[in-house]
Amino acid sequence: GKPNGYTRDEARERDRKWSEIKAFEAARTITVLTKADHRGLCSSVRPVDGAEAVVSYDMRDNGDTLLKQVKRQVVTVGANDAQLDDVLRELRRGERARVTLDDGSTMDVTLHFVRIERAVAPRPSPWTPLIQGACRSKRVALGSSTQRPRWGDTATVRIGADEASLGASQRVVMGGAHELEEGVEAALLGMKAGEVCEVVASGEFGSGRCCVALGDIEGSKPEPDVDGARRVAEDGRERGLAFVDKNEWRGGG
Repeated sequence: GKPNGYTRDEARERDRKWSEIKAFEAARTITVLTKADHRGLCSSVRPVDGAEAVVSYDMRDNGDTLLKQVKRQVVTVGANDAQLDDVLRELRRGERARVTLDDGSTMDVTLHFVRIERAVAPRPSPWTPLIQGACRSKRVALGSSTQRPRWGDTATVRIGADEASLGASQRVVMGGAHELEEGVEAALLGMKAGEVCEVVASGEFGSGRCCVALGDIEGSKPEPDVDGARRVAEDGRERGLAFVDKNEWRGGG
């Protein structure tokens, strides 16, 4: 406890948290093989739908024969096999647990890490010291597709202040000449079709918070001739030099 004791509000909050922890532990249906070194339930400890988790798991039949083994794989909670997701929702970071499935087989699952948002910063380059700012994105809705946009792909996006106020659909080219902020574009390149993310950007990546939804993705097609390929390369170089000039001007100010 605290050296000078708790205030009434602090004591009530402490009791509320302990009640939630006890209810969580009482409701668990898994067998914990390795306990975590803590008993908290915050979002970086207990995964929720939409969070990314690093997990390892073994599946064995009722004769203890190994059927499948996965080591340190990144998964999105809520987008996997229902049995794996059910186990992850009952785990804390650092725990290893066993669950018996309906067919008598068992699954041992270890939850290594939980990530609730993705941070994006400039890649190392000679111009990095001149680039100020970064962005982070947090998934608020899952998509059913595994397809992600690549540089040059055309995608349908909707942008708003939050998920409830997303605007009309617009078609954009990743890396093209459009009005998307750099932070929004960086977040889109890390999203899957159908996902919705909250994006917070600063500095060169934009300013403030917004919500972006990624719709269908149309893959870019290779240029059919050398002249066309050269034109794309020159356009990309000019766009890059424009950013360099902007960064030099800001760095010198």
